[in-house]
Amino acid sequence: MPSSSRPLSSGQIRSLALLSFDHLLNHLGVAARSQARRVLPELEDVSCAAFLTWEKCTPEGAVASPAPGELPKPVARHGGWARAALRGCTGTFQPNPVGPLIRQLAIGSAVRDTRFPPVTLAEVPLLRATVSILHSFEPITDKNDWQIGTHGIEIEFLRHGRRVAGATFLPSVMVDHGFSHDDTFDYLVDKAGLRLADFLEAYEHPSAALSVVITRYQTATSSADYAEWLEQC
Repeated sequence: MPSSSRPLSSGQIRSLALLSFDHLLNHLGVAARSQARRVLPELEDVSCAAFLTWEKCTPEGAVASPAPGELPKPVARHGGWARAALRGCTGTFQPNPVGPLIRQLAIGSAVRDTRFPPVTLAEVPLLRATVSILHSFEPITDKNDWQIGTHGIEIEFLRHGRRVAGATFLPSVMVDHGFSHDDTFDYLVDKAGLRLADFLEAYEHPSAALSVVITRYQTATSSADYAEWLEQC
């Protein structure tokens, strides 16, 4: 199963969340270089599986559009992060060198998540980045053998041993949406593009024609918002 080459500390993961703003702003044409980059030499030999999530808060008032290449000004948030909306998320279960991986995920989740339009420069002050480092992967045969709030869940559908569909929810998804175990699989199967009947058949009567692998895993996470990133500049 995938695993990190060595564990990351909470401080290192937070630095990666801050560094996500460097990468996003650079991609959007702003020269940005924060102190968070100091973590990279510590992680040169580290590979990990990770997801990166962008959330967007609601501003107190109108948000001014910065000039091209100009660093956006901070804005006041309305309601804090409790009411934040998902703005993009992507990740990988395959361990990759953490420095290049965070750059890839920071940009990809912001501008290539097809569920959303690409993030604009004016939105950056409203964003929070959360980096989730995945670990402790365990295949399970009982679909209820996991704890809400502790485990993420991945399902993989196989036909004759080859993956044909799959989906995952990070641990926070079940908590944020109030999902039960059954709810989780209902939505996961839909996310994978299959029917619940297909999942139940593959789970209860696996065959070469269709089987399902269920994996539980845990995450180490940390978040940083734009105002916190500015403090590192």
